[in-house]
Amino acid sequence: MIRDDLVGYLVGALDASEHDELKQRLDSDENLRQQLKLVDRGLQPLRWDAGTQEPPADLAARTCDLIDRHVEDNKVERASGGAMSAAGREEWADRNRNWTMADFVVAAGVCLAAACLFFPALSSSRHHQRMVACQNKLRDVGLALTDYSMSDRQGMFPVIPAKGKMGVAGMYAPTLMDGGFVDNADVFYCPAKSNNTIVLKIPKVNEVLSAEPEDLVTLYNNMGGDYAYNLGFVENGKLQGVRNRNRRFYPILADEPLELLADSVVTGHGRGQNLFFEDGHVEFVMTRTRPKSKSDDLFLNDRGLKQAGLHANDAVLGTSSVRPVPVGWQVPSSQ
Repeated sequence: MIRDDLVGYLVGALDASEHDELKQRLDSDENLRQQLKLVDRGLQPLRWDAGTQEPPADLAARTCDLIDRHVEDNKVERASGGAMSAAGREEWADRNRNWTMADFVVAAGVCLAAACLFFPALSSSRHHQRMVACQNKLRDVGLALTDYSMSDRQGMFPVIPAKGKMGVAGMYAPTLMDGGFVDNADVFYCPAKSNNTIVLKIPKVNEVLSAEPEDLVTLYNNMGGDYAYNLGFVENGKLQGVRNRNRRFYPILADEPLELLADSVVTGHGRGQNLFFEDGHVEFVMTRTRPKSKSDDLFLNDRGLKQAGLHANDAVLGTSSVRPVPVGWQVPSSQ
């Protein structure tokens, strides 16, 4: 596997089939995962300035005007050739032939420069469009979660059970669908993900509850769509859901991480992920750390585990099949 493929994987430049093939190899090849970490570390200086420089809006028009003026100047020179003497016409013809070659070189240079500007800009534009489309879908789901919390549920977002068939992060999606807060399952799928051409069915809550054990694995992997949902937190030995307090930087939903790196994640958008916060705004974050916090990992709790937070401010987002507490975890009985 060449290093260029690993770079493309990190920045979201691979097509769907290449991305899936490399993801499969990463899952089974520890050495390749180590190479990915080295490449990610090498890209670190580029993260100091994640901004892009857009070409001037009128660059193409000004370039075309320049070429048009140059062509018109040559036409004027050719038109004046009839008034010259034979020697003058010969001298002018020699000079014109030289200018024709120069014109060709200039035009080729202009075309090359335009191509260098156009194709990266086109790729960047498509990537930006997919990211914006995903942000809009994430916002729609997030606002549905907000509506749920405000519909006579004491301000609680969907609470993941500590045990039972619905005890995984992806339960939020069928909960919203069954409650009529979301009408179209397509909203749970990110346009930038490799599987976005296949919209899988979000099961109903009763389908999950009545599913056979051998069918639950598939249901768990798919029912949360392409997003990671807040797992809640453990307090006084009990799993607690999240109450909507309209906090500006408390995350409720995010793009599903495909790979956890040292200080960031790989998603369908390359490095980084969209986040939906409790106050209703969506933000693209390039690290795994919750904004306005020093060390709160978005996908691991304070013990470094993919489980529910250890306290109310330990926000942890889990992909569809992640359980907030281990299987067999005992809920303390009421005193």
